[in-house]
Amino acid sequence: GDLARRRALLQAQDRVLQSLSYRNVLKRGYALVRDEDGAPVKAAGELGPGRAIAIEFADGVVDAVTGSGGGGAAKKKAPKAEAEKPTTRQGSLF
Repeated sequence: GDLARRRALLQAQDRVLQSLSYRNVLKRGYALVRDEDGAPVKAAGELGPGRAIAIEFADGVVDAVTGSGGGGAAKKKAPKAEAEKPTTRQGSLF
């Protein structure tokens, strides 16, 4: 009766909550970075060098320390200048 209906409703709601869990995202290969206080880090600009962070994967957490590259978009290497092509003058065959 009523108890069985409530149990089914609770199980359905639990499935919805599980599907929305960030842990399912971690299972797909992503990671969650947290700062020293355990708060999620949303952008590289929030961190500077020498900050203690925790990186959460689906199978566990790894402690790390930030390096000097934080705080911006990845730097692109400057394009290599094209080597100057030697021009060959072709003389007249006649």
